[in-house]
Amino acid sequence: RSTLFPYTTLFRSFSDAQSDTARNGVTGVAQNAEMYMLKKKGKCPKDMKALRTAGIIKKESKDPWGNGYKIVCEDGGLKGASSAGKDGEWDSEDDINSWDEAKPAEDEDENN
Repeated sequence: RSTLFPYTTLFRSFSDAQSDTARNGVTGVAQNAEMYMLKKKGKCPKDMKALRTAGIIKKESKDPWGNGYKIVCEDGGLKGASSAGKDGEWDSEDDINSWDEAKPAEDEDENN
């Protein structure tokens, strides 16, 4: 057994918690965007600032990695909200989107 096991497990748990927090965040932003659309007769908000200006939110929230959430409008409607994920880069593999199904946490290594 490796002496790093407790630290690897702790880091994995912390990383999973960050992803869960971001998933909850994009869900909340998408719900706030839906409220905006009701208030603005179907107009999709272009960004978090629009939600704040409309009085839907008090401050623009950040994901667990310190990046702003993105509202995604498509064909005049709301697709949802997105976090750039741990790498902070948009349109990369670790993005967390409200329209994606939640990804299950990785199984622990059986050797530990």
